Amino acid sequence: MKSVALLYNSPVLGGAERSITSQILNLNECKITYVIPIVDGVDQAQDLKDHILESSPNAKITYLQYPRGLYSASRSGGVGVVSLFKMLIGMIQILMNLKRLDLGAMDVLWTNGNKIGLPVLLFSKIISYEGIFIWHFRDYPFNGGIYRHIWKQLKKSSSLKKILLANSFSVEKSIKELMASDCNNSEIMTIYNPVGNIQRRDLGQDHDRSMVIGVASMLAPWKGIHTVLEFERMYRNELKELGIREIAIYGGDIYSTKGEHQNYLNQLLELSSQDSLISFKGKQQPKDIFANIDILLHTSLRPEPFGRVIIEAFAAGIPVVSTCLGGSGELVVNSKSGLRIHPYDHAGLYSALSDLSEKSEYMNIAKGAQERLVEVESQQTQFWKELNMKI
Repeated sequence: MKSVALLYNSPVLGGAERSITSQILNLNECKITYVIPIVDGVDQAQDLKDHILESSPNAKITYLQYPRGLYSASRSGGVGVVSLFKMLIGMIQILMNLKRLDLGAMDVLWTNGNKIGLPVLLFSKIISYEGIFIWHFRDYPFNGGIYRHIWKQLKKSSSLKKILLANSFSVEKSIKELMASDCNNSEIMTIYNPVGNIQRRDLGQDHDRSMVIGVASMLAPWKGIHTVLEFERMYRNELKELGIREIAIYGGDIYSTKGEHQNYLNQLLELSSQDSLISFKGKQQPKDIFANIDILLHTSLRPEPFGRVIIEAFAAGIPVVSTCLGGSGELVVNSKSGLRIHPYDHAGLYSALSDLSEKSEYMNIAKGAQERLVEVESQQTQFWKELNMKI
């Protein structure tokens, strides 16, 4: 039986953590050790720990102390002298912490994101690791700051067997562009995120009642939530005439890192008004979100590495209106499995919602979305067959 160390990218339970906890169980005949990074204490990982144990009651869970300075800076890659120095000190600390976990005895090291991928890659090279190193890219590869040196390391010839996993073909394309033709002992594959525990609704169920539009997203400017508030302010009366009674925004700032997302919630609250259709629901379980909305808005303003909420909406039988940038565009086939709009196109968004207010169009899109989900799930079954043969 192969031994696998699954190293999470964050102690906070988000979409990437839900996805990998489900996905890792597709490995055949493997004994898995779940490694959770700790930044501010074990308590911050309680939700993730509970989620792992719900999925695998007898799971072996251990913790990796992740230096605060490195964790906070790693999403930007460190672009200044001070940031680079802090990252260097943090990298030395985390390499020492990794040594205490006896990872060299594992057959597979599976890293679930950029923050954990880089230190484990360097650690693997230092100890001349003889197993399989998997870097699961949950986001587009960053090529600035310290990350410029990552690609040099990945391109170098070595005995380390590397599998680079992308969570969409859009992300895979970016990885290949950075790697160019220098993929020494590396293989690049794509696997979509899975659907969680989402209850499928009957097509058109309760469509004749007033509708709730949902937005499910981490709170960051590039997710475009402020554009939804601007849209609601411009089309409030027209939306009420369509039978839309609420626009529910689910999510929060799930990452304790520096960046443009800081104070974004306060900015959104300033844009809303008392007579608005907008309501802020905070963080909730996906199954609870999709049980209470009728249409999902996905309004990212820059390429999305995947868009797990889209495929969850497909599973729930809920039509999606999306900007379709990046990986999300691989899921939404316009006018078949969803409706496509351009960023900041408020008139286009209103037109899409107007179309979906008609029961026949609503049911056609919901049906097409579930058919697209079947196609995606079939592709993933084939992926796991291939990966299990390699491991």
